[in-house]
Amino acid sequence: RMVVMKSFAASPTMPTPTPPSQDGAKRCSTRCFRCCGCGNISEGFCNWILGTTQGQWTILMSIAAAQILIGAAAWAFTGGDENVNGSFTESFWMSYTLFIDPGTQTGLSPDAWIRHKMVAVIASILGFIFNLAVLGLVVDMIRDRLARWKEEKGRTPA
Repeated sequence: RMVVMKSFAASPTMPTPTPPSQDGAKRCSTRCFRCCGCGNISEGFCNWILGTTQGQWTILMSIAAAQILIGAAAWAFTGGDENVNGSFTESFWMSYTLFIDPGTQTGLSPDAWIRHKMVAVIASILGFIFNLAVLGLVVDMIRDRLARWKEEKGRTPA
């Protein structure tokens, strides 16, 4: 039986680094946003964002702000409905309530326009996922604290 070996070096899914430039710096052939040390995003910044609690909270709050602002723009684009008009402050409030309290839909009528329903559904789904991520971080922080207390204050029988 013959075994065929496949080379993964030239895989189309994996970026291949380009040779070093004239100044000796390694350049990445793709315009990536991952922490590969290629110079697009510094490795220290990625380590801070992904590896520290403060960095994780910072990225989550940035994502929340962006999602709420995009939701407000989407609601303003729909023109609002009979309860909430399309002004920036009311659009912002509608986006915030859909994001923070998913599932409530804040009084949308069953015969509302489909564009209103779509904005509400998308904002609610994104808010639900965000709330799960926040809950996961809180649980992780509590787990770390309990483990530290167990190590510091735990008793070992002699």
